[in-house]
Amino acid sequence: MIVAVMPFSNLTTDPANAYFGDGSAESIGDALAFAAKVRVAPHAAALDWTDRGGSPQEVAQGLSAGAVLEGGATRSAELVHFEVRLRSADGTSLWSTMVDRTVAEVLAGQLEIVTGVLDALKITPSSDELARIQRPPTTDHRAFDQYLHGRIFSRELLRRSQEAALHHFSEAVRIDPAFARAYAESAICHGMIYQYWDSSAEVLKRADDASLKALELGPDLPHAHLARGLALSLATKYREADQAFGVALSLRPDLLEANYFRARSARAQGNYAEAVSWFEKTWALRPLDYSVPALLASAYVSLDRKDDALATRRKSVELVDQRLVRHPDDSRALYLGAACLSTLGDGTKARSWAKRALAMDPDDSAVLYNVACVYALLGLDDSAIDCLEQAIKHGFRHWDWIEHDSDFDTVRSHERFMALRGSGA
Repeated sequence: MIVAVMPFSNLTTDPANAYFGDGSAESIGDALAFAAKVRVAPHAAALDWTDRGGSPQEVAQGLSAGAVLEGGATRSAELVHFEVRLRSADGTSLWSTMVDRTVAEVLAGQLEIVTGVLDALKITPSSDELARIQRPPTTDHRAFDQYLHGRIFSRELLRRSQEAALHHFSEAVRIDPAFARAYAESAICHGMIYQYWDSSAEVLKRADDASLKALELGPDLPHAHLARGLALSLATKYREADQAFGVALSLRPDLLEANYFRARSARAQGNYAEAVSWFEKTWALRPLDYSVPALLASAYVSLDRKDDALATRRKSVELVDQRLVRHPDDSRALYLGAACLSTLGDGTKARSWAKRALAMDPDDSAVLYNVACVYALLGLDDSAIDCLEQAIKHGFRHWDWIEHDSDFDTVRSHERFMALRGSGA
């Protein structure tokens, strides 16, 4: 059965407490996923539906879920409080509870909710599954709180956000050196920083070291294998990376990030058919996401599947438009939407969105790289290469990705583009 665990609402008037309900819901979902008879919808997909204000019935339909867990949470200096409800796909109440614990007992309180959900669904885990469910991710509530803070920041693909997340994850493992999941998240943050902003050997080594530590501490933790796969793929050890992603997916087939990073690994190698397959699986897990269809469309182009590419780009723009209504400052939505618009005949809007994204983060290499893609698709060759040069200057130096990015097909023979490649920048 698929269960959607919605981010718990903030039961206080203090917006600074929002991280607790969001992170606690994700943590409860992670524990539920250890039961083989439960598939947990990706937390990012649940966030998308929360952002839209979807009812439990709409969420269930959109995520093919048989049950939806929702509720609220609050955390004070001394106490945590949860109010949760489990509903069937048609909205029928299956179970509800309120849990009050001390802050030090927060993970025991979450386990009480996990146990209640499994009982309500009449699911009995095996002894091995139960041992994993009951094993706390950390024994220190202070480390767990740092981890929850880090998870909020890590979802945003901006350097400042990844660095803020890394600070919290580093604090988590300083407090509890046996916190495998925090090491895994640290490895992923280092991987993101290496991929987009600082392609130094030192950053890659930090990703590698943290992923190995996560595996040492949590050999049965899917996120540890995910982190290892990302570190290996960034080191261009693609065969080993795919093996690590495969282990992560064998432990948790619904793990969104493992599907996504495996797709990116395939595309970086020029294996477009494989990339399409993994991007399609990723999008199916998170159907309201605007970014994956944009990347999927580019892979379709590389396979000369033009009709599929156009249809997918139209859908991506539709999703971006919906996102920007609620989050007009989402630079990633702007530049990925602009890339799609560039091939759909709306060059004016594409340029407008690209300029808006660039104005928000003019020195961010992820933004610069993607705006370069927009300009290349619009036939603005010199502007495209100007942005690509700046992206490289600010840390994006992954030529495996650049060389297999169909967005640059029109400028590949340009002297300045070839000079960039020849310079080893």
